[in-house]
Amino acid sequence: MSNQEPEWAKDFSDICQKPHSAQAQWYLNGFWRKGGEQNAEEIWNWAHLFMELESGQKILYGSKNRKIEEKCDLDEFQAHRFLEGIGEVLSVKELRAQLKKLDIDSNNRLSISEYIVGKYKLSPKAFTYSEQGGVDPDEMAAAQKMCEDAQESLNVAISSAEVAKENKNKAIFATNEATKSHEVAIEAANKAKTALDESTKKANEAAVSLTKSNIAAEEAKVATKNQEEEEANLRKIEAEVKSAVSTLELEEKAYHDKIAKLEKKVNDKNLSTVKKGSFVAQLAQIKDEDPMPLRKARITQTAALKKQKKEKKKAAKVTEICRTKQSNAEDAAKASQKAKVEADNAADAAAQAKSDADNAETSAETDKKNAEDAQRVAEESEEKANNAVDEAQKLFIEANECLNKLKNNDKPPAGAIWWMQRTMEEQEKFMPKRKKKKNN
Repeated sequence: MSNQEPEWAKDFSDICQKPHSAQAQWYLNGFWRKGGEQNAEEIWNWAHLFMELESGQKILYGSKNRKIEEKCDLDEFQAHRFLEGIGEVLSVKELRAQLKKLDIDSNNRLSISEYIVGKYKLSPKAFTYSEQGGVDPDEMAAAQKMCEDAQESLNVAISSAEVAKENKNKAIFATNEATKSHEVAIEAANKAKTALDESTKKANEAAVSLTKSNIAAEEAKVATKNQEEEEANLRKIEAEVKSAVSTLELEEKAYHDKIAKLEKKVNDKNLSTVKKGSFVAQLAQIKDEDPMPLRKARITQTAALKKQKKEKKKAAKVTEICRTKQSNAEDAAKASQKAKVEADNAADAAAQAKSDADNAETSAETDKKNAEDAQRVAEESEEKANNAVDEAQKLFIEANECLNKLKNNDKPPAGAIWWMQRTMEEQEKFMPKRKKKKNN
């Protein structure tokens, strides 16, 4: 077997050094009418699997698109995973035999070109020198630029639209929350006003109650004082009557004592007849005196004294009642004073609470207005972002029109054109749906 490389080997190796997608397009260009068009979607999937295995990243489109540096082939482990990924499960021995069979340039790595040649049983030479299209390179580059610009514009527009939509949703949420807070603040302010009115009413009632209690206490105090004076007067009268009764009793006793003394002398046998006669005359004179006025006066004064004692006792009870009423009235006044202080404090607290609630309402109203302003700004930003998406869509249409014109060329690079359109198709999947505005 000759060690000399075939003439196509170097050129084939050069193709295998191109990025995965470029190799895939090489096949599609060259074999578009010989199975390439039918295999295009499969080739697309293979190329993307190559890119993902080699880069370790999922190939994404739309705003989540991440630029990766495409390489050209896979190592043995990555190649094994590729074959597993497309359903060709092989043992290590079978894998190495398969890779050896596919590794046309014998560099122990697998390129998508080598896999395609082996999979579709193509001639490496025919693959290498397949027709790639006769379009002017400048036109092709311009079309490629248009597609890339459209894609980049769409990526930016989609990203901006997503951010704008997210910001709008956040702003709507913030507006709703601010509205709820404002409603709660209004309710709290109304409740605070009601509480203040009630507290003020109670404070006023407490003030009136205190005034009445003070008046009642003062009246009870005056009543007690008057009753004490009355009781003292009754005691004084009682003392005077008692003194009068004592005097009368002494006078009456002296009268009877004088009679008894004279009777004793009259009956004294040791006295002379003359002396006894004198005493008899004195005794007769005294007995001739009427004792009834003195006795009557004593009885009258004794009855008066008894009545006075009863009046004094009754007055003492009334005085005690007055003192109790006074004490109760004073306690009620103290309780009213305490209640007024508490009511005043409650009214002050309610006034402060209302002030705080009013401030909270004002703050909530400001927050609501700011949230509504932010929502308007966010909605305007979303509208601008959506307009940018529309503009990007126009660029897509223009790019597709350009590619469709290239298809009408005598020898169009059909695979490359399909690849660019397929890429834009993936991009367009992420294009936001515009809601139709209702006609007023």
